[in-house]
Amino acid sequence: MSSSADNGTAESPHDSFPEPWRAYLRDNVFSYRLLSPAEQARLRRVVRVLVAGKFWEGCAGFEVTDEARVTVAGQAALLLLGRENYYFDELKTILIYPGGFLAGRDDGLDAEESVSHRLGEAHCGGPVVLSWWDVLWDGRRLGTRNLVLHEFAHKLAESGDADAGLPPLPGPELAARWDEVFGAAYQRLVEDVEYERPTLLDPYGATDRAEFFAVATECFFLRPAELRRRHADLYELLAGWYRQDPASRPWDDALAAQAKGAEEDYARHVVAECTAALRLRPDYLDAYRDRASWLASLGEYDQALADCTEVIRRAAKHERADAYYERGAVYLEREAYAEAVADFGEALRRAPDFARAYVARGVALAEQGEQGRARADLTRALRLDPKDDGAYLERARVYADEEKYDKALRDLAEAIRLAPHVAPAYAERAAVYLALAKHDEALADCDAAIRLDPEDAEAYRVRADVHEAKGDSESARLDRARAGGGA
Repeated sequence: MSSSADNGTAESPHDSFPEPWRAYLRDNVFSYRLLSPAEQARLRRVVRVLVAGKFWEGCAGFEVTDEARVTVAGQAALLLLGRENYYFDELKTILIYPGGFLAGRDDGLDAEESVSHRLGEAHCGGPVVLSWWDVLWDGRRLGTRNLVLHEFAHKLAESGDADAGLPPLPGPELAARWDEVFGAAYQRLVEDVEYERPTLLDPYGATDRAEFFAVATECFFLRPAELRRRHADLYELLAGWYRQDPASRPWDDALAAQAKGAEEDYARHVVAECTAALRLRPDYLDAYRDRASWLASLGEYDQALADCTEVIRRAAKHERADAYYERGAVYLEREAYAEAVADFGEALRRAPDFARAYVARGVALAEQGEQGRARADLTRALRLDPKDDGAYLERARVYADEEKYDKALRDLAEAIRLAPHVAPAYAERAAVYLALAKHDEALADCDAAIRLDPEDAEAYRVRADVHEAKGDSESARLDRARAGGGA
């Protein structure tokens, strides 16, 4: 498609963009491939201004090259495609470290500073500081996070209300609408993070409203279609402020394949970085945990489990319940249910009020066909935490397996009330309605699940079964194909 190629015809000959710089944009700014030719030309013009107009300085031995300048500027320029005559005017200096760095912060409580490891930060009235490793690998993929977008969003907010995380808003009406929509979305994220629900927005956005704006900006550019589906009001506000509609940018199979390959490359590099860190610090538990997580995402479960076992061996006593839970989660993903049950049981022996471990063990027991024990665990989890929508969903699945459909519907209604934006509960309720021959209700719930997640294969499968029950074989065939079941 035309937008995935670099078309320079929108620029006049005297404004030619250096060919090596174009290569840096193509290779290191994945989003550049999604832009129209006119947007690509606009981005290149912004890059030239940012590269020439900012002071770039390397730290800890890092040499700032043209590749580094263009890669940072190319990602930051995405935020400015809809804005004229503004180039982060309040920002003078960009500091780049080779990787993460230690930063001190005066917490105001005593004379000592707390020191933390950071990948980037935007100083109010001062420079943006970035880790080159993260800039490069965030830019080469879409992913769910982008360091440059995040920190430069903070600089945008700085010219408005930095404390509240608000960019400059024209007029009181928009400010009121912004506060209403952002306030509701922020509170929803805070609750979702508390209950460890799957979230589209990065959980870090629950820190405060300033971080929420930066996280929402990342999602707006990295996962715009999903944001528009699940947080339509939030997407609409951001689209109006940035004067862009990234969800409408074309997407094809070739780009999807490139994005998938970029994610795998990133995972391999993170595994390599964790391995290098462990050579230097064999007791670095977070490196084992991170490596296990990425290895599991690559399907390399034996190595992931070995890392989890190392965490269990090295962890302090008070940390071992979490460590057993983490290994149990890998076993569960691997479908090694007996081992998962054992690890979740060990976690519960060490921490009897560990609600998530009851939920996870309940899931594993249900997969083994032990519905009674599974239901008991899920009920215990809900006694500990009555607002856990995931526990209601899993108990509903157990009730459905036992053909206790009224109880399943009751639990699913509660799961949906607590988390109306989570697609699987709708698909599960559709399956229960299908079992009760309530076809219209089943179709409505399938449609709701697919609106929230157009890749929800279970919703398509259930909808295909509903169409089959209603005698609509062609619609059933199409939905089975969408579910991956072929024609």
